[in-house]
Amino acid sequence: MTDDRAAAVRPFVERVPGATVQGALELPILLVGTLKQIVAQVLAQRGRYGCTYLMVMEPYMEPYMEAFVPVVAELGGH
Repeated sequence: MTDDRAAAVRPFVERVPGATVQGALELPILLVGTLKQIVAQVLAQRGRYGCTYLMVMEPYMEPYMEAFVPVVAELGGH
């Protein structure tokens, strides 16, 4: 979670030729931002792609599992 979405994805974008910050932020596999922004992104993707569940993949994403708990809690009412 971050207040600066662009800064968070910039290191990844710089490693991928032709990638842009905006393009990275639109990827359905990448959730970056404030709690409110991430929840809004998940709900938008649910409407667009029909996704009804999410996964945090191990072993690479294990540190992010705890960070995702507030998102799951917030989505509980939707």
